[in-house]
Amino acid sequence: MNIPLLCSITLALAAPLATAQNLQVADDGPLVPPEMIGPGPAAQVPGSLTTHFNGGNGFAGNTFDITPLVDMEITGLDFHARYAARQSDIDVYYKIGTSVGFEQDATAWTLLASGSNTNTNGPGMGSFVDLSGNGVTFATGTLCGIYMDNVNYAVSGGISYTNGVTTPEVFRNNDLVLEAYSGTRSPAFTAGAPFIPRVWNGTLYYEAGAAGPSLSVANLIAGSTCTLSVAGAGPGATCIIAYSVVGGGPTNTPVGDVDLSLPIRQLPSISADANGDASLSASVPPHVGGISVWIQAVDLSGPTLTNSLAEVIG
Repeated sequence: MNIPLLCSITLALAAPLATAQNLQVADDGPLVPPEMIGPGPAAQVPGSLTTHFNGGNGFAGNTFDITPLVDMEITGLDFHARYAARQSDIDVYYKIGTSVGFEQDATAWTLLASGSNTNTNGPGMGSFVDLSGNGVTFATGTLCGIYMDNVNYAVSGGISYTNGVTTPEVFRNNDLVLEAYSGTRSPAFTAGAPFIPRVWNGTLYYEAGAAGPSLSVANLIAGSTCTLSVAGAGPGATCIIAYSVVGGGPTNTPVGDVDLSLPIRQLPSISADANGDASLSASVPPHVGGISVWIQAVDLSGPTLTNSLAEVIG
């Protein structure tokens, strides 16, 4: 028997087995390298929060929760593309309150923004998607769920994420707390339980101290119905609009110094929608034409005061 030849055949047969033993089956079926657990999150760039890019598993998306410690707008993200040099289309959804338990409920989510990376960087690196200009302010202290989905998963090959150790795994900086929960299937919100715990691999970019809520009034005419509108409030926030016919303050109140003089009259509270918009219709008495009125609102989720208005009733 040719012993060297037999050894060569044995080694050749063993090599694929050894390779397979170093791979694992991802949540969507393909073999992937084992998790490359690193020393922890990457160095944090101001205006961003990074989990890591350890990979080791993957499918089409992730859910996680964020709690802003300052008012902020999400302007973009880096995700962990499974393959390089492919186009990946990304949708990002949000909801007030936790993502947990809502992974398959499309009605619970609002689209924040969509974006694409036309030439992904591939394993171990972030691929950027621009989400700026969405106009949504995430208010200080308001827990929100985030759902990131690779819309063209079947073409791009999906994203990488990491098997978690605890539920959730928590990442934070001075502006933001991120709690990583689950991996998700394709298409978004499809039937089938999410994979838990899974750690989103990525960087969330944001603009801290985003513009606060604003107040406007339309059709302030005696004998008519006027509309008072708040924009840029926290999603789902309770807002209160108040007015004075005496002057523009300032008056110290529990929500800060308002530009209204006593006595201050308060209108019924209103709730902002998922985009932070709220409005109220109010009847203007027919005999008040020519009277000056000062108006201001507050977003109680901060609390944050709006601009103040000094108007003359037409």
